[in-house]
Amino acid sequence: TLTFKYSVINIVKGYDHNSKLVIYEDGKMIGESTEHLESKPNSVSVKLSQGKHQIKAVLTSLYEGKWEEHTIANTYSIDCLFEDEVNIKKKKTITLVFDIDKGTIIK
Repeated sequence: TLTFKYSVINIVKGYDHNSKLVIYEDGKMIGESTEHLESKPNSVSVKLSQGKHQIKAVLTSLYEGKWEEHTIANTYSIDCLFEDEVNIKKKKTITLVFDIDKGTIIK
């Protein structure tokens, strides 16, 4: 099991969108968190087989009735994104802080 705990900080007033974290394993979407306001911390767990996997976790925001990735390419301030090869041997937790002023912080 891989768990992502995440939060968004330094949100500009008026831009606290509904959001969810979407998880991809080796290019395939395998799960997503519940929908919530960006200002509220959340978590999501997904089951993975042991071994090395290319993992992507991206915050998506509901903007004008449409879900879109919270990335610079979509005219957001920062990329709310984690991408890395992860070696799964046992349960693992990754904590992400999406800081609108400083970028993504991985703990």
